[in-house]
Amino acid sequence: MKTTIIAKKYSINANEFEDFLTKNNMHYTLGIFGGYDVDGKYVEEYVNQYKLWLQSGGKDSTPENNNFREQSVAKNQHIENTLNGALYSIDGVRGRHIDIFDDKCIITTKVTIGSILTHNATDGSKTIYYADVVGVQFKEPGITIGYLQLETPGLTMNNAASNFFNENSFTFDTTVIATDKMKEIAAFIESKVQEIKHSKAQQQAQAVNTTPFSVADELLKFKQLLDMGAITQEEFDTKKSELLKL
Repeated sequence: MKTTIIAKKYSINANEFEDFLTKNNMHYTLGIFGGYDVDGKYVEEYVNQYKLWLQSGGKDSTPENNNFREQSVAKNQHIENTLNGALYSIDGVRGRHIDIFDDKCIITTKVTIGSILTHNATDGSKTIYYADVVGVQFKEPGITIGYLQLETPGLTMNNAASNFFNENSFTFDTTVIATDKMKEIAAFIESKVQEIKHSKAQQQAQAVNTTPFSVADELLKFKQLLDMGAITQEEFDTKKSELLKL
């Protein structure tokens, strides 16, 4: 895809984008009629890295900080955070950040200009344990930003504003993390939720199967039914004989 077309599609400066590709030894070829051609499979990745480059100062950034390709790749790999044990630690948009652990995730929200403009300004953090999650919603970014929402009992669902900005949602777009990586993370959380649900079901089934059978309790139950007139004396005697033979 030509850099001029990429620039138009993603609303970026074509000359600066080409300068970025050259400085960071990206994969491109010189076009027959001028400009650069970029393989389609690299376009989104390179545009995201270019935007990170601009956020870091662009042409005015210092040489030692210009290795943006390696920085971006490391960011999207989400190397394990040894400081707090998080498997993933991701900055989103609208002041959102998420730390993902093996048994829970922590969504942190800070007030930003974007959150103020959208009337969703808040500040704080929420820990959500997978054991409390009843559903996982994932929306890819497109015309709007994307979100990952962990539904818990009592959470208001099916509300557009709530889905994007409630305390159980992490919002993102492709300038901060690749969509495929977020899909991987959503799948990881979903697998943990299902694993816990399956474990709970097994424990409940085991508890039922291992509950001791008490003849005395059963006799008491049928005696109460007899006293209430729910069963006859004959029915009680029959059931009593069956139980005493066990």
